[in-house]
Amino acid sequence: VINQREVFLTKKESDLFSFLYKNKNNTVFYDKITSAIWPQNNKIKNYIIANLVFHLREKIKESRELELVTVRGRGYMLRDK
Repeated sequence: VINQREVFLTKKESDLFSFLYKNKNNTVFYDKITSAIWPQNNKIKNYIIANLVFHLREKIKESRELELVTVRGRGYMLRDK
């Protein structure tokens, strides 16, 4: 629920959000995201992660409390606004 509006996430979006939330306010590197979201496949390309982040970011962009930021060349961070 974001701003009293229910937001529906896919399984992968939910997994990513949960993982980033557990590491809130810290940079999460691409390899750690791959291990957490696709444990059976360590050959996931960064553009696949970027695409998942894009869709998640669109769904949570109206949040007053959290923002999903890119840490260029390293990974992503879910941080407090």
